[in-house]
Amino acid sequence: MYLHKIKLPSQKMTLEEIIAAEEETRVEETEVVAPEPAGKKRRARKAKKGKKKAKKAKKGKKKSKKARKSRKASKKSRKARKPRRARKAKKARKARKSRKAGKKARRSLAQRVMSALRALKGKATFAAIRKFLNSHGASVSKRRLRRVLRQLRKQKVVKLSKGKYSLTGKKLSKQSKAKKARKARKSKKSKKSRKGKKKAKKSKKKKSKKAKKSKKAKKSKKKAKKAKKAKKAKKAKKAKKAKKAKKAKKAKKAKKSRKAKKSKKARKVRKARKSKKSKKAKKAKKAKKAKKAKKVAKKSRKARRNRRRVARK
Repeated sequence: MYLHKIKLPSQKMTLEEIIAAEEETRVEETEVVAPEPAGKKRRARKAKKGKKKAKKAKKGKKKSKKARKSRKASKKSRKARKPRRARKAKKARKARKSRKAGKKARRSLAQRVMSALRALKGKATFAAIRKFLNSHGASVSKRRLRRVLRQLRKQKVVKLSKGKYSLTGKKLSKQSKAKKARKARKSKKSKKSRKGKKKAKKSKKKKSKKAKKSKKAKKSKKKAKKAKKAKKAKKAKKAKKAKKAKKAKKAKKAKKSRKAKKSKKARKVRKARKSKKSKKAKKAKKAKKAKKAKKVAKKSRKARRNRRRVARK
């Protein structure tokens, strides 16, 4: 296959050289033409796989090259970049310049009204002035224009006669701008100071609230501690009273028992004494009775003796 496309250097070539040449031609051409024998098919598949691998390798190389390029570009940009502070300072300078340019280009509405009156040959109605301003890029509401014209009339820069405004020839007071600027500064400062004061007040309030809360918490803790102590003291007092009552009861009982014992002893003693006295009295009575009986016996004996003597005589 593809042998007609291979340029052979000489007619005498080995089989291996022919196969290598065929493989090279297959790598170059993508389309597969007609069915081939089994060995050639295998070679074709191998060649395809090799081609795919080569493509993948090329893609990987491209990606790595791109990554390197991006890294180099980022490094260059970093080197080219100025430090952050310098960039900030430059930005601030630009902003200041733009502000100044804007201020120079800016004009007040009063100045525009005066220029409109000059353009309208010194005299113009309210509607004409408004129309002129709107056509020259200063779209103004009726209310605002009336206010500005009123201010100009107060300053005697403009006068109204027969429905037409005209210039008096007096210049706009530049002091008013300076005053306005001062007022604006003062108002800004006052606002800042108010804000600061408000913040300070809020912080103080917060602190005072926190302090109050802490004080309340401390007081509540102290009260709780005192209550606990009082409860403990009450319990201790009650316990002491109970102990004293118990002791008093025990003492009373002991006293009663002692008294009872003493009274028992006294009774016993009294009984013993009474029994002794009664015994003695009984003995004495017995002795007296015995003596009386003896005396009576003696008397009876004497009487008997006497009777016997009388009987003998």
